[in-house]
Amino acid sequence: MEFTALKAGTRDWIRITGKAIESTSPEEKRIMLKECPILLKRFDSEEDKSFVLIKIVETESLLFTEHGVEELN
Repeated sequence: MEFTALKAGTRDWIRITGKAIESTSPEEKRIMLKECPILLKRFDSEEDKSFVLIKIVETESLLFTEHGVEELN
């Protein structure tokens, strides 16, 4: 997967690439529900079968500016 974002009013941008995998950890799902309570409108708990949590691993983050490219990892 890849995310890119442009900094408003500049020509600076960032590219984050990585591998997306499903997290089956109930603890990670509990943390996500606590940190983002709006999800509780859709999911009853971390046990909800339709609640899928995706983690990004093996990432590389690059910042592109007028001065060059900087690795952020």
